[in-house]
Amino acid sequence: MRIAEKYPKVILTGLILFFTFFFYGTVLWSPDSYLFSVSGDGMKNYFTYADQIKASSYTVSTAMNYPYGESFLYLDCQPALTVVLKWLPFLQNYSVGIVNLLLIASFGITAWLLYLILVRFSVRPFLAVIAAFSIAVLSPQIFRMTGHLALGYSFFIPLSWYIYLRFCDSEKKWKWSLGMCCNTLFWFFVHAYLGMIIVTFIATMFAVDTIIRFFKKQLNWQFIGQACVQTLIPLVLFWGYATLSDTHTGRTKNPYGYMESTSNFDSVFLPNTQPLKPLLESLMKIEQTWEGLAYIGAGSVVGILLLLGFWLYRLVRYRRFSLTENGHSNELIVAVLASVLILLLAFGYPFEWKPDLLDRFSIIKNFRGIGRFAWVFYFVATTGVIVVVSKRFSKPGKPFFSLVITTLIACSFVLEGVTYHKMIAEQVDKTPNYFDREQLDNDWKKMLSTVDFSNYQAIIPLPFYHIGSENFGKEGTDKIYRISMLLGYHSNLPLVSNYSTRTSIWESKNVMQVISPVFYKKAIEKDIKDTRPFIIVFSNEELLECEGDVLSRGKEIYKNKDFTLLEISKNELFSTNTTRWFEAFSEKEVQMTAKGDFLLSTMDTSSYLYFTSYDSIPNPIAFSGKGALSTRKKDFTPLKKFGEGELKNNTDYIASFWLYNNGPNYGQDIPNGLFVYQVNYEDGSLEWVKVENISAGLNVNGDWSLIELRFTVTDAAKTSELFLKGDDKSKITWNIDDFFIREATVDVYRVLSQQNGQPTKLFMNNHRIIKN
Repeated sequence: MRIAEKYPKVILTGLILFFTFFFYGTVLWSPDSYLFSVSGDGMKNYFTYADQIKASSYTVSTAMNYPYGESFLYLDCQPALTVVLKWLPFLQNYSVGIVNLLLIASFGITAWLLYLILVRFSVRPFLAVIAAFSIAVLSPQIFRMTGHLALGYSFFIPLSWYIYLRFCDSEKKWKWSLGMCCNTLFWFFVHAYLGMIIVTFIATMFAVDTIIRFFKKQLNWQFIGQACVQTLIPLVLFWGYATLSDTHTGRTKNPYGYMESTSNFDSVFLPNTQPLKPLLESLMKIEQTWEGLAYIGAGSVVGILLLLGFWLYRLVRYRRFSLTENGHSNELIVAVLASVLILLLAFGYPFEWKPDLLDRFSIIKNFRGIGRFAWVFYFVATTGVIVVVSKRFSKPGKPFFSLVITTLIACSFVLEGVTYHKMIAEQVDKTPNYFDREQLDNDWKKMLSTVDFSNYQAIIPLPFYHIGSENFGKEGTDKIYRISMLLGYHSNLPLVSNYSTRTSIWESKNVMQVISPVFYKKAIEKDIKDTRPFIIVFSNEELLECEGDVLSRGKEIYKNKDFTLLEISKNELFSTNTTRWFEAFSEKEVQMTAKGDFLLSTMDTSSYLYFTSYDSIPNPIAFSGKGALSTRKKDFTPLKKFGEGELKNNTDYIASFWLYNNGPNYGQDIPNGLFVYQVNYEDGSLEWVKVENISAGLNVNGDWSLIELRFTVTDAAKTSELFLKGDDKSKITWNIDDFFIREATVDVYRVLSQQNGQPTKLFMNNHRIIKN
């Protein structure tokens, strides 16, 4: 190897090693000792990845969503990596360390691939070293290392671009086409977004190149066939496998958040951290989106402006601007044009103009984090600026000016990108690897050695959480995520709760019923064949009333300062014994105050009560009686307006209503919407004081859900109101019945039926309780 070729590579390797050890040396010396994150997505992604490696099945996970489980494609568990590690059992105990190393090594691999790309575009080797290293430092995917782990592999775009360039240069185009096909398919099985971003990038480059070739009369069917091999075949193979292997029904066909997860101008062209962002924020408002962060650096912005000015000057003076070079498609221009088109897609276009188009392209709607596609523009724009500036400002025999400008642009990437790595480095070595039993604290070790988990069938976390279906679900806390997932991993017991994506709607509905009050029949009971008891893990945090009821029926088996373990038998969990509610009613009845047809557990006759049955609105879909309110989900639907002084100051109230939750595809999108308490001010301004997501309702009674909103009145002198609001574009009709408001400290009863003078059916706080 010639010295001129050797030294740049040695320097690049040295820079990579110095940088990674400087920021991540603690992790590199002991990669299996740390978790980069133990909150939210980070904790979940470590858990699903580590658990799937030791699972008995290659493709099915029983870690969550008990008793139904889930396909590994929906867990964000990096399926390709879990399968490989299953083949290498001697590495399974180091699974966390392996993914940590891969994430950190991704920086170096990115820099190396960018170096090869820059050299391919005839950038001087030493300059290519500085530029490649700098672009890798500023890569926006660094922020994914502490959350969506699988999205943290920043080299997947440079690798795919490099393979495409080798395809362009090689005479063995079918070989490189097959290589691209395998590369894309691999990344699909790391994370579906990575595969789809590659397909979009390569397909768009082929589309641009096809147009150029068509006008140059250089297009042939072989080229089109190679394009299909590189893009269409991996997409069809992955989509086909995902569809044919999926044993779950009722997944949502309308994932939420496409237009809410786009990128925007500020996220790509304006700084998102120190040192520049605070300076700009003092002059202007910066609005950026997390999913769309793909900041190309101040150097790139300045470089693009310089080049646009240069090209405009050339166009005006010489009246020409060529997209081709030496009779062949210019791969850099092709990549730039493709990246601009993808950036527009990441901005939400053309769907910003015509939202209805999304319904015609369902595959695009499934990739709702569309802002992530802006990463393509990041790599192409930064690379393109370096390549073009180094050429356009270089005079024959006098490269100094070009070198200075290009080096300054590259160094600006480092100055801004170092802040990214400081932020991440401060987090990655703070938390021990709790998936390694030896790194658990003594309380955990004592618990794991004391409790015989083989006596139990599954874990019920409290506070409960179930995330995924977008129709029936409830978020938890970082603490309960951490405790329950670690308990599930070390005990080898599945979680009844869930934290994934696009979970079956009907499965989610059934699972949510586990926490519903005992007076409602639970459809999930018939799907649980195991007769062993459940373990409840309680994180000592605030619970909802129905969660507290489940906890109260458990028997404590272990307790420490962080959490409590209880056991509850299957019969007790699914008990429908309502005797205690009727006994409590009988004891309180003599002390209750009558108000119309209702009995209130207070002597205060001024206690607020409001109830409307909607029986005056005939409706074949009714929870009780013969009527129910039908209203369009997209409208603002007022349920109750409060006049001045109608409610009491500093008083908590609970409003509730029954919502029909069934419909096409198990009621898809029906339980999505907001239940809002709003205060109206004299100046015409409004304030949403309390908002409840309808899908979080845990009171599921067959095809009906009881939706509750607890709100506090702090200024009764103002008018206020309760209303419902759904998606502006929704075509769904809501059916609502029995709207009810009470003071939170007061229980409200009504005897609905009786026998021999004893009640057999009660209305209690809008619940219906049948004696058994």
